[in-house]
Amino acid sequence: MNLKIGLGLLVVVVLVEMSVWYVTTHARQVEKAYSSRIKSQALSLMDEGNSAAGRKDQDSAIICYTAAINLQGLSPEVTAKALINRGITEVALRRLDNALYDYSTVIGMPDASVGQMSTALLNRGCVYGEQEKFMEAATDFTRIIDMKDAPAETLTKAYFNRAQAYGELGDRDKEMADFAKAIELPDGAMEYVVKSLYFRGRLQNELALKMADFKRALDLSEACPDVPSDLKARILISRATIYADQNDLPAAIVDLTRVIEGGKASPEWIAGARLNRGQYYRKQGERHKAILDLQAVWSMMNIPRDISREAEKALDEMKAIGGRHYD
Repeated sequence: MNLKIGLGLLVVVVLVEMSVWYVTTHARQVEKAYSSRIKSQALSLMDEGNSAAGRKDQDSAIICYTAAINLQGLSPEVTAKALINRGITEVALRRLDNALYDYSTVIGMPDASVGQMSTALLNRGCVYGEQEKFMEAATDFTRIIDMKDAPAETLTKAYFNRAQAYGELGDRDKEMADFAKAIELPDGAMEYVVKSLYFRGRLQNELALKMADFKRALDLSEACPDVPSDLKARILISRATIYADQNDLPAAIVDLTRVIEGGKASPEWIAGARLNRGQYYRKQGERHKAILDLQAVWSMMNIPRDISREAEKALDEMKAIGGRHYD
């Protein structure tokens, strides 16, 4: 009798345990399926937001990112990603306080990844810089630099941007030191290595060091297609100005021709290069070439007005407006 009771109790215990296991397992499966569905829905909304942002439809992008952020049960990883994307879009709309809120929310998330935390700090620091809060900006960039395992690409940007902040704060030594760290960082973001070389070159007191930084920046930009064409144009125009100041006009013209014939820089940089080349041709007595360049600038659309006015002034001095006195 006792044996039967014991066996009966054992069966009941086993059945109860199996029921608990089933309920727990089923609940986990339901939770997993719900989380998967929410994540899929959030990623779909974010894709829509990214597409809208790509079309410059920032308002629609923000609606999509906000809808993703408001989903219940969204993982910290996806939430942080949506907040960062919304913050970037808010910056594009010049709603900087809204962007600061989104970046600060990510920074305050205990479960944010190192990559997302460093991105949010970098972006918030850049917004502080735009607001001329340079000490706050430097503090955010320092937090990235002090982080363990921050991505090398983000570290390069942090050093470069902190150098800029220190420059605005009047600390030239720290500015130069951070440019140097950005330049020498292994596996750094190449665009920011080139930028650091360019800006450090502009600050160098010795001409040889200045030209060495410009040359290294140009060599790296040739080897890396990701470096923006406008940055390369800017470096070439700056070096050409130095050549011209040293009365080496042929070398200056070579650099400016590289900008013009490259054809990838934006119109304002090409116009600046043609304006300067025209002026240098004029100094060399090559009137025909000077007029061709200056008239090309004068007829260009969508360039800064001061550049076209400078070209017009030079043409007027040469009595060549519109080709009326063209040799």
